[in-house]
Amino acid sequence: MAELLEAVTSWPSLLLGVVVFGLTPGLCLRLIVLAYPRGDPRRAELIAELYAVPRIQRPLWVAEQLEVALFEGLGHRLSAARRRRAHVRAGRRTRAGPTERPAQDPARFIGLF
Repeated sequence: MAELLEAVTSWPSLLLGVVVFGLTPGLCLRLIVLAYPRGDPRRAELIAELYAVPRIQRPLWVAEQLEVALFEGLGHRLSAARRRRAHVRAGRRTRAGPTERPAQDPARFIGLF
């Protein structure tokens, strides 16, 4: 117990604790949620869940969310980018110039995701 009190009274140790358990998990999670598409409800859900997790467990919880975001969020974004790129290439081959689509076009709606 005395060692814990000594660690807290030391300014560098206190500062490290504040950074590791206070600042870093929220900052990292906000960067992690950028892997998900804009309209994805998981973005808001993960940030809300962060504050429900006990402070001592937050760094490990954020690391677990990084793993999930890398495989689910980035995979979805990369496949959507490939589809958009293929769609643009196909459009260049078939049309002489860009044509305006109506706002209700389903392909435009799906392209947002």
